Amino acid sequence: MAKLARLQIDDGDVAGAIRGFLAGLLEGPSVGAVMAPRAVPSADNVVQTLITEPEELSGIDVLAPVMPINAARAVSRLTRIAPMDRPVAVVMRPCEIRALVELTKLKQADLENLIIIGFDCYGAQHLRAYAAAKRDGGGSTEEFLNRVSSDLLHESLRSACRVCERPAPETGDLVIGLFGADLNKELLLIATTEKGEALIDGLAAPEEGSDERRREALGEIMAAREKARDEMFASIEGEATGLEGLLAMLAPCINCHNCMTVCPICYCMHCFFDSDTFDLEGWKYLRRAARKGAYRMLPDTVLFHLGRLNHMASSCVACGACEDACPNDIPLLALFKTVGHRVQEAFEYVAGRDLDEPLPLATFREDELEPR
Repeated sequence: MAKLARLQIDDGDVAGAIRGFLAGLLEGPSVGAVMAPRAVPSADNVVQTLITEPEELSGIDVLAPVMPINAARAVSRLTRIAPMDRPVAVVMRPCEIRALVELTKLKQADLENLIIIGFDCYGAQHLRAYAAAKRDGGGSTEEFLNRVSSDLLHESLRSACRVCERPAPETGDLVIGLFGADLNKELLLIATTEKGEALIDGLAAPEEGSDERRREALGEIMAAREKARDEMFASIEGEATGLEGLLAMLAPCINCHNCMTVCPICYCMHCFFDSDTFDLEGWKYLRRAARKGAYRMLPDTVLFHLGRLNHMASSCVACGACEDACPNDIPLLALFKTVGHRVQEAFEYVAGRDLDEPLPLATFREDELEPR
């Protein structure tokens, strides 16, 4: 059974309460470093930062309503070559934890000496919207939480967050429970492993009750997001039907590959779509143009997206980083989440749900994909 504790909040400063908790971890013997989002000097963005000294925690805002990268990419960078040599606590959103689980299965991350702290996620804003709000003197974490906790599908949320039906951590060592909590008074800490229990011992008040209020709030959020998700599925399946629909949707693509670069699941060191395969002599382009009468430059955009879908649909965690990075606002989240959901449904698999659940493409079953 999970161990519960309460983390007190002073003067409604949710971010400050979590900073104090992380400082206590660094000052204790069980954690050698913390990785969490910290504000950049201009204060209009946050970056994942590896911190070893408590005084460097100033500016840390774990719940900052912006996600410039999926933090699983940073954890992969930390651990892919070799595991950490001391305990490191990483604070991550649920979609980031799911991506880390998939990367671990794909041998692109190592969980040894990692302590995963997740938190209930109301969502985030697009980076440009967050930056504009901060420059105008607003955009505080507390303002955002007050807004979206009463309007679960608020228009300021990223499209990925409005349709995220899994907004609570499913794996990890410790969960910071926001759902159902009075954010002016306290947060619920839920330790789900022995490592998580060690984190809260002595740093928060033990709780003998249950997390029933949190689970009720989570159910309400999931219901609203699932409804919005199904509406999105219906819309995208209508728009992208057939080759013509897909071509129209992807027509604004400029082949920048930003979506691939930020995707936590696209991990190939040498991508086929960045290889010499697509470098042709000028006369070959002219020959193609002569054959068709006209030839799009830069070419192969639809092939690129179909290749990505084929590569990672079974492990897509629908974090929306691809759509955020697109300079032409292509609805990539809707496309990839829809395809990913259908593929994972066919394989009876949920990306990032369980570290012990085998990858569909690495598993053979004789009865797989038979008509039901």
